[in-house]
Amino acid sequence: MDVSRFTLKIVEDGLLNGVQDFINYATFNPRNISSGCDIRCPCKMCKNKKFIDPDVVKMHLLHKGFVEEYMCWYIYGEPC
Repeated sequence: MDVSRFTLKIVEDGLLNGVQDFINYATFNPRNISSGCDIRCPCKMCKNKKFIDPDVVKMHLLHKGFVEEYMCWYIYGEPC
C-alpha cells in the first residue's frame, strides 16, 4: 500500500507539527504523566480517558484526529 500521498498531506497541512507540539507540551510537565511516561490521549477514540505511550498517542492523533471541539489543551494545564 502506498502511503506517500497520505504522509505528504499530513506534512502539508501542518498536522504533523501540531501533533508533535501537543506531544511536547503534554510531556513537558510531569503532572501530565502517568505510569512512567504515559500521557492522556485526546483522540476521537480515547477522549482523554486513557493514559498511553506518547508515540502511540501521536499515531492515534494522526490517524483518528483530536476529539471534536478540542481547541484547548485544558487537561494539560493550558489556560482556555
